[in-house]
Amino acid sequence: MSTPVIRRRARIFTLLARDYDVVQRYASFAFWAMPGGWEAYAPSLWSGRRQAAGGAETPVTEPVKKPS
Repeated sequence: MSTPVIRRRARIFTLLARDYDVVQRYASFAFWAMPGGWEAYAPSLWSGRRQAAGGAETPVTEPVKKPS
């Protein structure tokens, strides 16, 4: 049930993600010794993404007390 526009957007994003991986590899070679590291020049496409609701459990802040 996907429209041609949705299929085209999915294909474009796939090509972008594949090509950006190559860009990151070249940036890691070219900017390895630069201040801030190569990640400052070619950051990840996935950094800063939030997890879906319910995806991560919240850490327990207080220890569980055993009944005496």
